[in-house]
Amino acid sequence: MAAAMIFPNRAPVAFGRRAVPQLFEQLRDGDPAHKVRALTSLCDLVHEPERLYQTVTGGFLKQLHVLLKDPDPSVRSKTCELLHLLMNHTIGRAALLSSSLLAPLSDLLDDSSSTCRRNVHLVLSGLAELPAGAEALLKLVPKLMIKLKQMAQRQQQEEEQEEEQKEEEQEEEEEQEEDEEQQEEEDQEEEDQEEEQQQEEEQQQQEEQQEEEQEEEQQQEEEQQQQEQQQQEQQQEEEQQQQQEEEQQQEEEQQQQEQQQQEQQQEEEQQQQQEEKQEQQQQQEEQQLEEKQQQQQEEQQQEEEKQQEQQQQEEQQQQQEVKQQQQEEQQQQQEQQQQQEEQQQQEEQQQQEEQQQEEQQQQEEQQQEEQQQQEEQQQEEQQQQEEQQQEEEQQQQEKEQQQQEEQQQEEQQQQEKQQQEEQQQQEEQQQQEEQQQEEQQQQEEQQQEEQQQQEEQQQQQEEQQQQEEKEQQQQQQKEEQQQQEEKEQQQQEKQQQQEEQQQEEEQQQQEEQQQEKEQQQQEKQQQQEEKQQEEEQQQQQEEQQQQQEEQQQQEEQQQQLQQQQEKEQQQQEKQRQQEEQEEEEVLLLSTLSSCSRLNPLPALASGGVAVLRQTLSHRSPSIRREAAGVLMALSIPADGKQQVCEEDVLPALIVLLRDGDVDIQTNAAGVIMNTVIIRRGKYLSLELGVIPVLLHLLSEEEEEEKQRKKRKTLVIYCLRALTGLAEAPEGRGLLQEHLPLLERRSQDEDQDIRRAAQTAVKVVTWRP
Repeated sequence: MAAAMIFPNRAPVAFGRRAVPQLFEQLRDGDPAHKVRALTSLCDLVHEPERLYQTVTGGFLKQLHVLLKDPDPSVRSKTCELLHLLMNHTIGRAALLSSSLLAPLSDLLDDSSSTCRRNVHLVLSGLAELPAGAEALLKLVPKLMIKLKQMAQRQQQEEEQEEEQKEEEQEEEEEQEEDEEQQEEEDQEEEDQEEEQQQEEEQQQQEEQQEEEQEEEQQQEEEQQQQEQQQQEQQQEEEQQQQQEEEQQQEEEQQQQEQQQQEQQQEEEQQQQQEEKQEQQQQQEEQQLEEKQQQQQEEQQQEEEKQQEQQQQEEQQQQQEVKQQQQEEQQQQQEQQQQQEEQQQQEEQQQQEEQQQEEQQQQEEQQQEEQQQQEEQQQEEQQQQEEQQQEEEQQQQEKEQQQQEEQQQEEQQQQEKQQQEEQQQQEEQQQQEEQQQEEQQQQEEQQQEEQQQQEEQQQQQEEQQQQEEKEQQQQQQKEEQQQQEEKEQQQQEKQQQQEEQQQEEEQQQQEEQQQEKEQQQQEKQQQQEEKQQEEEQQQQQEEQQQQQEEQQQQEEQQQQLQQQQEKEQQQQEKQRQQEEQEEEEVLLLSTLSSCSRLNPLPALASGGVAVLRQTLSHRSPSIRREAAGVLMALSIPADGKQQVCEEDVLPALIVLLRDGDVDIQTNAAGVIMNTVIIRRGKYLSLELGVIPVLLHLLSEEEEEEKQRKKRKTLVIYCLRALTGLAEAPEGRGLLQEHLPLLERRSQDEDQDIRRAAQTAVKVVTWRP
């Protein structure tokens, strides 16, 4: 039950050899869901060779005969999948051939479930790979040809339907384009009317704006005259103020020059003091550099000592590893000796058993009827003894391995302890050395800090003197600034009085003008409000129309999206069905090719050439490849060559020679090679112009070895086909012009190609 909860799609599996019988007992249940779960579990178990052998030899295949006729399609498909997995082993293939399951399997070729049909074709194609399986399937060749003919007819119907659908789609697209053009024309007419209305409104607005601009220009001219008078008065006042300011600036410049001279003298004195300080600092830095160099030398010596210690430790570790390797070699030698002893014991036991069996056979010839029961008992006792001996030997081996592992673990632990102690000693030495270095560095840092403190005190005293001098200068500057500010305040008061008078006059004028403007603006606003109301009403109407149009567009878009989704789903389903059909057709053709290579007469009797001619133009390259392979097998007998000529297959084969797939080209060249043997095939091929195509395939050079190996059979088939065509005088005349190509191929590295090219050259150069 736990397994069923973890894997709901599988049945619970018993332990050991009881698993397969239990699952086949569950297959007798009437519920199809239980059957499917049991079959999935069996499919998982059959991957193991022991379980596969148990299912085949246990007589369980008879029960599958009933499941192949089950009404549930999932049960039928799973049983076929189980048979396909059994086909992966020779025992399964032999059991299937000896059983009576081929008849019900052939009935499932027309099953409604695609997975079931696929699994049936997989089983049949796997059987056809063996000569015995192909011979057993020769009875089904007529049925397979009928199935292939149905697939070809179905393909033609689907292609016709696709063409009709494409024509209908084109007509629908044309109708949609016409409707869109009509809608565009109507929209353009409406837009033209709206533009005319807008132009009329714009003209009215422009006339009103021109009148307003004229009135504004008059007002601006009056304002400009008033502003010009005010500006002239202001300019006179500003000129007077500038003269006064220039006089004040001259006095200030004289004072600043005197101050600058004093500051320069002070700066020179400060520079001399700083130079003296820098000289002192340089001397101190030189002393510090000498001390650092000494420290670096000491550190280098310490590092050299550490490296020597590390080298010693590595040498010790290497010695320990060599010891460990020696111990492991000794252990391996002991194990080999033990294995040899065990083999000797087993051989002695086998010899004893053989002697006992010979004695028993002599006794059986004398007393067969009386001693049958005694012999069975003796055999059972011998088997028990052998099993006990094997179990005891296994236990002894396990005990010895455990002892060896314990010894190895103890030795490793001791080695690890020694390494840890040595590492601890090294770490203690390193810590002591680091402490000594830190004490020396601390002493040097203290000395440097004392020197720096003395220098800082001297700098602070000098800075205090400079600050006192700067404060005195700042006080003098503040007094001068106060005097200037008092003068500026007096001037500003005068200016404010004048400005106040001017502002009062301007305000009176502006109030009068504003009253006139307000009256005019009120009248304009009333007119504009009336226009706006009319425009708003028009806009509301337009918005309503737009909303309605948008809703219609959205609905149309949704419908289009739904239609597109439905089309995509239909296309996906069609593609899936086409892929399944193509896979079935490929498997069917592979079984036919295997059977036809063994005996092509049943396929020829059922009209196989005419059916295969239709599949040569299939859109799938794998189907074209397999169909050409079947035709190559059918064209070996004389009847097959005649049918290839009568059914007009050669034009389709010439098209396949121009295909991009090498396998398709090789199979097509093989069919032509076989048909060219007869007289009718030669002359039909010459009429269709096969020679240039074959020469083009020969002229292609292969740079890589993989391509060369892949195209080897194609080149050989082309050369043999050309030799057959050269037997006719017309073909010989055409090929004499291309003798250099054939001679170049006669010097090829490959022996088979060279032999085929040499025979072709002999036939072409032959003269009666």
